[in-house]
Amino acid sequence: MAISCANDPSLKSFNSVNVIGVANNNNVAVIASSPQHVSPPNNTSSKLLLTSLNLAKNPISAGEEATLKIRVFDDSNPNATISGAKITGIAGDSNDTTTMNFNGVTDNSGTFTYKWMVDNDSRPGLFTVSVLASATGYKSQLIPTKATFKVDSAVVQQQEAAPQHTFNCRLFISKPGPCA
Repeated sequence: MAISCANDPSLKSFNSVNVIGVANNNNVAVIASSPQHVSPPNNTSSKLLLTSLNLAKNPISAGEEATLKIRVFDDSNPNATISGAKITGIAGDSNDTTTMNFNGVTDNSGTFTYKWMVDNDSRPGLFTVSVLASATGYKSQLIPTKATFKVDSAVVQQQEAAPQHTFNCRLFISKPGPCA
């Protein structure tokens, strides 16, 4: 599916987003062409980035660890990953409240992995992770690649009550001592 703005010759630029991946029930995988500020056709010297987001578990319960894997590719060759790409990310809840900011750099395989603990008191609902990537020789993303995931209420571990023992004890002191 491609979503794009109409190309109006009177405008100097336009924005577009091509979504290439889909989410499934077990995790979130979004692969999207970096939404770019695209220059007019006569300026095609800069290469574009392709960014993928994969959340290891969806939904996730409050109090659990979440793992987000971000991969950065060359848009003209999706098999070529980009090492050393700078990643800037933010996660927020459905009320647009920022829950965390993160940043990093992709490794030699073009991957940056970020792990965090979802707060125990996070309100259940949809959360959104937004990621911007930039790399030398490529146009920086101006609009983030986004993925949503669901946070469920914290799982309450029910502990079995320790058995209670009642003892009938009598103390017999036969001779005076320290207890007398």
